[in-house]
Amino acid sequence: MAAIANTVTISTDLNVDPYYDDFNESKNFHRILFRPGLAVQARELTQMQSILQNQIDRFAEHIFKEGSIVRGCQTLLDRDVMYLKLRDRASNGTTVVNVYSYLNKTVTGSTSGVSGNVIKVNDGSEANTPNFKTLFIKLTGANGARRTFANGEVITSTGGLTANLISAAATGFSALIKIAPGIIYAKDHFIRTDEDTLVLSKYSSNTSTRVGFNVIESIIKEADDSSLLDPASGSYNYAAPGAARFKLAVTFSAKALTDTGSNNFTELLQVKDGIILTRSDSPQYNLLKDYFAKRTFDESGNYVVSGLSPRLREHLLSANNQGVFTSGEGGKVMIMSFYKVVEYQSIKQLIMYQSNQLPPQQIMVII
Repeated sequence: MAAIANTVTISTDLNVDPYYDDFNESKNFHRILFRPGLAVQARELTQMQSILQNQIDRFAEHIFKEGSIVRGCQTLLDRDVMYLKLRDRASNGTTVVNVYSYLNKTVTGSTSGVSGNVIKVNDGSEANTPNFKTLFIKLTGANGARRTFANGEVITSTGGLTANLISAAATGFSALIKIAPGIIYAKDHFIRTDEDTLVLSKYSSNTSTRVGFNVIESIIKEADDSSLLDPASGSYNYAAPGAARFKLAVTFSAKALTDTGSNNFTELLQVKDGIILTRSDSPQYNLLKDYFAKRTFDESGNYVVSGLSPRLREHLLSANNQGVFTSGEGGKVMIMSFYKVVEYQSIKQLIMYQSNQLPPQQIMVII
């Protein structure tokens, strides 16, 4: 299926047997006009959808940038999640631990008396050290001042499951990110996403990573999903196969900050040393935003929204007197009517001008 309306479109070729979707935007076909007495072609039914989708995309790309969040998909970085590394076998020495059986249950340490809810699990094994079977928990109960599980202790879950923690460095804090359900505009489509939780760093809360999503394309047939069989009970075609479905699914993932190799990966936020540097979990408007930015700049120019209050230092730079440099707070500015958040570290110099052109009190902050 050819596409012009947006720079990113689906990569699956539907102009193949048995779909024959040879839609070509440059031909300017906007309707398919069926006629009595002539057979309806399968490609006409498929191409009719492509024509409508192309119209939706032409409008949508004016509003949203490719990969933009339309609604939902808020992100929450949680560095207060405790990990528990488990032995491969339960306390009886024979039962192999199934970490997925602990998900959404409460576990309690037999020695420490500390308890917590299991919100995420990762499978593994002692042979694959350091990738042990791991539970990620939010503490719900402490034992006096004690708020950590003990190395090597037995934990018991609601329902009676038991497991042994490893004997050393069995617990600590991890970094997880929770992503709310929502809608994303990508590959010419508005795609629904489910709630998801990612483990950014299993055994450290000071992670550095890029969090984003990929859009996975697939063609689903009745062998993959039996609900595609004809449900018309009582008809001669009941339970017979019919049309396939083209599926777009969003999968969230985390990559190293240096990993920029995938063109299909859309970044939502960057985390460095456990601190969020950038975040794009709100709608990213396209041409519509440019229009309003130009209009606002024409009537208001550049201006400070809040913060950026400098504290003057002497000009002489001597030893560590911080001469030339300023100290102060970060803030928010409108530059060419695009909203910017300026951190304190980006304020480099404060220069005072005294001339016939500028009054003595005028100052310019170079950012």
